[in-house]
Amino acid sequence: VSIVCITYNHAPYIRQAIENMVNQETDFDFEIIIHDDCSTDGTTDVVREFAEKYPDIIKPIIREKNIYSQGKNIVQPLYELAQGEYIAVCEGDDYWCDNTKLQKQVDYMRNNPECSLVIHNGYLIDEETAEKSLINPYNKDKILSGEEVIVKMKAIPPTASMLFKRSYIITIPEFFLNAGVGDQTIRMYLMLKGHVYYMNDAMCVYRFNVPGSFTERVKKNEDQRKRSFDKMIKFFQNY
Repeated sequence: VSIVCITYNHAPYIRQAIENMVNQETDFDFEIIIHDDCSTDGTTDVVREFAEKYPDIIKPIIREKNIYSQGKNIVQPLYELAQGEYIAVCEGDDYWCDNTKLQKQVDYMRNNPECSLVIHNGYLIDEETAEKSLINPYNKDKILSGEEVIVKMKAIPPTASMLFKRSYIITIPEFFLNAGVGDQTIRMYLMLKGHVYYMNDAMCVYRFNVPGSFTERVKKNEDQRKRSFDKMIKFFQNY
């Protein structure tokens, strides 16, 4: 498995994220590709610390200039660098809360080769109120229908729950990469390649209203919110 982590100014959170990645208990090897987009708050120091401690596992990519602000796609090049048969995702302000998460997901993938994506339940923490809640959309393990993947997207667990086959994602059409929202479009692409399986185990934590996050920026900036919607409209037309 290749774990892909993108981070930028996540100093209060990145240590917890990495610790829970390296503590995964598996019967297979995994690597952690961490992309730090020129953080200015000490995130880079933590990434380097862990890379020195786990040189055989952690592969850091430290940017000297911020490339997100240049409009460049960050995530897709990381998928192409990945060496694993499967890819798992966890952004630097989220974390996993079950050390058997990867093993459970890979076991299902191994036993169900027609599956293209496994996701799972998780917790939501509001950074403004410190309120923690269980996302829990279905209360049972199940294969999701296309309608559930698309229409009920807000009820589906966050990016940190996703594990999928690398071979599918490196051939993704260009318009998926220009939508501005990566996790939703990837789920919609992968559901065309096989079935999407949902595990009810709560194995990750998604932080909401993190200062500087995409969600917070869109919520506070009307122009950016409109640009985001326009991109998604174009995406759905292409889809």
